[in-house]
Amino acid sequence: MLSIVQNNCKAFADDTKILSTIDSLNSNYNLQSDIDKVCKWSKEWSTQLNVEKCKVVHIGNKNPEFDYKIDSKTLSKSNVERDLGIYIQSDLKWTTQVKNATAKANKMLGLIRKAFKYPCSETIKLLYCSMVRPHLEYAVSAWCPYTEKDINELERVQRRATKLIPEIRNLDYQERLLRLDLTNLRTRRLRGNLIQMYKLVNNYEQIKFNKGINYSLNTKPGSRRYELRRNSY
Repeated sequence: MLSIVQNNCKAFADDTKILSTIDSLNSNYNLQSDIDKVCKWSKEWSTQLNVEKCKVVHIGNKNPEFDYKIDSKTLSKSNVERDLGIYIQSDLKWTTQVKNATAKANKMLGLIRKAFKYPCSETIKLLYCSMVRPHLEYAVSAWCPYTEKDINELERVQRRATKLIPEIRNLDYQERLLRLDLTNLRTRRLRGNLIQMYKLVNNYEQIKFNKGINYSLNTKPGSRRYELRRNSY
């Protein structure tokens, strides 16, 4: 199926996405043509599309927001969609994803608090790292928050978790982290991003970017510093 469309097409299990940059009427026609091809292919292979579940997400302030159809039915437009567990908004902010992640983490933290009447540091740390923190860091390299509001909302969950331990409850947050040998979530995300970029620069992982990795290598003697650009991707 992927070979019959002109635009970039991604498929996983029963989930398919067609990605296209719409800058003219011609590109609009090409996208509609790809949708028609996929619809025809699905009918030929008896895997007909559920039109009610098919959505269009327009990204960008200058997006003309054309309508697209399947079998003469206009597809509904959406501002946020869930893709492989990640909520992607049309404005490319991560507010919905952060709220969803913190809600799951806080729910699990509440269950832990109710289950242990006399919590000890070892038990709480083990449960937090294995059952709570994964909700806050699931695929975080793909949706790393950049606004202080979202960053603080995620960090608030870990603050709450460290206060479950009676003997360190009244200490400063940084002191609580030091006692538990934990790192704040912002630093963990930064470390993860640096490791990921190292893998990409040194070809340990292959990812196809639109513009490639736009960086300049400092050629001064003894220097191996990479100056990464904001428009790399």
